[in-house]
Amino acid sequence: MTLSSRPENWQELLAGYALGDLSPEEAEVLRQLLDTHPDLRQEMAQLQEVLALMPYGLPEQEPPPHLREAILQQARSEPKTNRVSRRSRQPRFWVGLGGAVAALVVGALTVDNYRLRQENATAKALVATLKQPNLQLFSLQGTGDATQASGSLVVNPGQQVVIVLVQNLPQLPADRVYRLWAIEPGKSQPIFFGEFNSNPTNQTNAAWQIPAVTLNAPPEKMLITAEKAADPPVPAGELVMNSL
Repeated sequence: MTLSSRPENWQELLAGYALGDLSPEEAEVLRQLLDTHPDLRQEMAQLQEVLALMPYGLPEQEPPPHLREAILQQARSEPKTNRVSRRSRQPRFWVGLGGAVAALVVGALTVDNYRLRQENATAKALVATLKQPNLQLFSLQGTGDATQASGSLVVNPGQQVVIVLVQNLPQLPADRVYRLWAIEPGKSQPIFFGEFNSNPTNQTNAAWQIPAVTLNAPPEKMLITAEKAADPPVPAGELVMNSL
């Protein structure tokens, strides 16, 4: 089976399914597509894995002072009998014309909703990336002392964007970083793809532009090492994760 034998919007259909945002007509088209091309089920599973890890790696944050004061003033002005129900933490996604747009339905101005809006900004970037053609998805597994770590990696060659979603990867001290490396088919020399660190809960939800590099072919394998932050981008530290 070749890519050309698939409908033009096959990636949008897979992403729409993962987001729970297909119309009945689109769902039927996807069902027929999977019957014809069962190999797409693996790509669909990877998309679901990526979305399952996002956006709960974000730390809790307080709203800025001016917003916090507005929240308190609103709370004081409301009758005590008028209680606002707690909104769900789970974002709801829509796909709009001309691209993917993630949006949250928020009502009362609460601290919880403030955090959801921060998560939504990350969700928009992720969903927009998932909608792009020629997307590469990698499953990540921990090695050595980080065997409990797992996650997913999204590479968008067209936009030169990387999204890393990892759990159970210990946070490093300030003078150390995790570095991401790509290996091209038939090559052994890793190519620097950026760096990051886990948050205090040992999770990572990060996206960044790939450093200016020249690739002769899409990466075949991805590696993550623990390095000294001051060291040049040359792999010298311990390997902590690699793609399956």
